[in-house]
Amino acid sequence: MLDGSTCLQRSDTRGEKREASVACSWIAARSLSPLTWLAGIAASLVSLSAFAATSTPGYPEPVVQWVVQKGESCAIISKSVYGSPQHVALLLRYNSIDCSSRELPEGATLVLPASVTSVPDARVKSMSPAVQARPSGGGWSAVQSGAPLYKGHNVNTLETGRADIEFVDRTRIFLAENTLVVVYGTAARTNVRKNVRPTVDLEQGEVRAGLAALRGDSARVGVAGGGDVQATSRDTVVQRKGDRTTVAVFDGSAAVRNGGKKVDVPTNHGTRFVGTQPPVAPRPLPPAPQWEPGGFPAIVMASPQDGATLTAGWQAVEKAKAYRFEIARDEAFGDLLARQEIPANVRSFRAEKIPVGTYYVSVRAIDTDEYLGIASVKRSVRVIAPEVRQGHGALRDGGLEVTPYTVLSLGGESSSMRIAFDQGEPMPIPSAIDFGKVHPTSLRLIAAGGAELEIPVVYRTIQAAVAGSVDRTTGRVQLRATLSGTEGIDLAGAVKPAWRVHLPEGAQRAVASIQPDGSIGGLVTAPSGIDSVVAELVDGSGGVLGRSELRAPPPPPAPSARPLPAPQIGVIAPPVPISAFTDVVLYSPSTPNAFAISSSMDRQHGETAAQGTARASGGLGRFGIDASLSTASTADGRVGDESAWLGARVRTWRSGMAAFEHGFALRVGLPASFSAPGSRIEPSSSIGGVAGSFSWVANAGARVRLSDSELRAPSPTAQGFLLAGGTWAVHPLARLYAMIDAHVLPAEGSPLRARGGASLGLEAGRMVFGSFALRASPFDDVGAPVTLHVALGIRDR
Repeated sequence: MLDGSTCLQRSDTRGEKREASVACSWIAARSLSPLTWLAGIAASLVSLSAFAATSTPGYPEPVVQWVVQKGESCAIISKSVYGSPQHVALLLRYNSIDCSSRELPEGATLVLPASVTSVPDARVKSMSPAVQARPSGGGWSAVQSGAPLYKGHNVNTLETGRADIEFVDRTRIFLAENTLVVVYGTAARTNVRKNVRPTVDLEQGEVRAGLAALRGDSARVGVAGGGDVQATSRDTVVQRKGDRTTVAVFDGSAAVRNGGKKVDVPTNHGTRFVGTQPPVAPRPLPPAPQWEPGGFPAIVMASPQDGATLTAGWQAVEKAKAYRFEIARDEAFGDLLARQEIPANVRSFRAEKIPVGTYYVSVRAIDTDEYLGIASVKRSVRVIAPEVRQGHGALRDGGLEVTPYTVLSLGGESSSMRIAFDQGEPMPIPSAIDFGKVHPTSLRLIAAGGAELEIPVVYRTIQAAVAGSVDRTTGRVQLRATLSGTEGIDLAGAVKPAWRVHLPEGAQRAVASIQPDGSIGGLVTAPSGIDSVVAELVDGSGGVLGRSELRAPPPPPAPSARPLPAPQIGVIAPPVPISAFTDVVLYSPSTPNAFAISSSMDRQHGETAAQGTARASGGLGRFGIDASLSTASTADGRVGDESAWLGARVRTWRSGMAAFEHGFALRVGLPASFSAPGSRIEPSSSIGGVAGSFSWVANAGARVRLSDSELRAPSPTAQGFLLAGGTWAVHPLARLYAMIDAHVLPAEGSPLRARGGASLGLEAGRMVFGSFALRASPFDDVGAPVTLHVALGIRDR
């Protein structure tokens, strides 16, 4: 009687007590009565069904182990496990046994399906593009990784394809490009042959059979034309080029048959045959290339968008014709990422845009006889990429650029590695690295084998330019900041900005509002009358991003009284008679800014006459100009001053607010019509002043004729004049004035004659003004005895 420790054992480790009881029920049943034996079978079947729903690791279905007892055959075991001897084929699924014998070897351990099932004979474990398959008698279609294959299935890798086929007995066959495989239940019964290709295309396929040695079994590769390779090996490569077949054994051994002869090829040896000729004696394969020292990193940091760049270099191998460089995702090099054959003068390889993952690299030499050599020491590299969970993180110039708000992880490929911050002790890599809590200047990643990768950490500076305004009256402090260096950062979630304003009574915090343009706003109310505050923009941990002292604008200066203009001396539009002899204008030393239209009217010898005048003047500082234009007299035969006068004046002295002024003027008269008097020039001097509501002014000068003509109205060759007057401001808007004018004129028969008159008038208004005056003269030979003068104008206030 066997105890539970020698009973049936499942190949997995789950449910140990239940499995032991199941096994013991099988073995104990053989020493009991038939009825008890049947009950044990039923109990065992019930127990087996409890775990038949899940697959055993390493197998496509749940399996159990059976220890063969003395006298047991395949039929007996099939009947015991499955209730009928017709399921003997299930015993052959995972075992190399001979069911034709009556008894199996006692003590042998068999792997059996836990129940009666039907599973594919093989599956496409991995593949590259351009792989097709078809069932027996069916049509070709593209195949995907994991596709099931049954007896009679054909798999074709075409021009650029590669495939890894795993059979139900866990034997694997690796197919290179342009290879056709026909599935016959297991790898040992599967026929492999090369595609028939045009003679111009010398490319041929390649089959790599492996893992059969794990079971002490062999994988058989049939070659078109009758050749046969039986490999008890983890790694045997069969190449066919034209009618030449080359076999290279890198593990275990292989029996190569062709032309009625067999050779046994040991590890690291190869043979070949051509057509139906026997295989040649095994010969050593080219040695493994040696890697250049330090030329291949074990850890590479990559950008998630751009991937990594892998480079490798190796030393030359004697008699090498070429090299084959391979990058694979698995250590068995079944899932190839890249395979490249390069000339012997090239001894380096570069692969770009490699995604995150663990990769294995290997290089082999191909000698001048085109034997594929032994693989170099396999190097592994882990490509990891930082995954930014918060804030900003990027690879720049071989380093990692972060901010104090960055939180990142290094991905699943780093799970078996350790990390050290700066020169600290290595520790397991955390699920997330928060650079707001740790501030290393470098990260050291340490692989399981001890290889290290040091990554410099560069912190991107985040700054805030703080500005704002302070209202002294209300105490309202308006805040605004412009941030730099925050590209890619969630301000609200990562930075968490806030305002801290220092007031006389202490610091006050305020909410920071993130504006659509990325700037930061805020508002604080301080005591009224405050002159300045210190405003700081801080992050969620209290770190200062920017600081500025804000000052209230200085109070506006008290409005100063606008300097009063100097009082006006005299009047703007004094009266002038209708005469070419006595029409001299009384003016003040300072030039007013004014424009006026006036009219003079009189009656002489029973005839009424009128003459209009337009006068304008303007001053800048002590300088000024004036101009006037008079019309002809309305009375026939009356001589008026139908001229245009242009003048300039300068004030040479002013005392106080025009208490006394002195100035000079020069006027030029030009005829305005063919009958007007000739051209004349008029230099003069003026004095005047203001005393309270009174003003006075006096002019003295001469007028000289410059040209004459018989056709023009007569005018004195030269004359002198003296004018004087005064005003009295009887109201802010009105002033009375009086003036006298005296002229010394040449006369016929006597050297000189004197003429003159006196005027009284009123001028009223501010900017718009009007005036009215009467002039009386005892003389009627150079003008009428009485002249009425009216004017209307506009002036500077």
